[in-house]
Amino acid sequence: MVITFNLSISEVSSAQIGDGVTNRNGPWRGLEKHTQNELVDKEDKNLYIFAGGYGNKNNGLPDGHPLKENQIKLPERLWKVVVVLEPGQTLSDVKADTPIIAADFPNDNSDRKEGNWSNYITTINEIEEQIKKEIPGFNLLSNVPEEYRKVLKKKKYTLT
Repeated sequence: MVITFNLSISEVSSAQIGDGVTNRNGPWRGLEKHTQNELVDKEDKNLYIFAGGYGNKNNGLPDGHPLKENQIKLPERLWKVVVVLEPGQTLSDVKADTPIIAADFPNDNSDRKEGNWSNYITTINEIEEQIKKEIPGFNLLSNVPEEYRKVLKKKKYTLT
């Protein structure tokens, strides 16, 4: 039950970022279904989910557009990182072999297929590299011991 709550919070929080239909009904939704159906429902995993956006799509908007007028930034890309833990584990149990899913999606309507979410798998390092252009010092998993964090940030998730 706690996991469903956490997934719901992720959905609510990520809904605060301006996104394209793709990310509600396409690959982003596919990743959400994978984490819920495969990892939580079938394998009873605990998930810690971090999500956000980076880049700026506002440059292509016409003058007077409400997003520009109200200085609301529409991100060019949306990212999600999922830390996959065993039942009862918390972030303090993260080790170098902890499964990590990192995905980086374009914030547009170019891909509407949920099954395509795995095409956007990347590493935490690659996501951080882009975010640090806007937020120097951005550091996911900063509370994880450095010896594990370095390994985890290079990991690329593979479907089994």
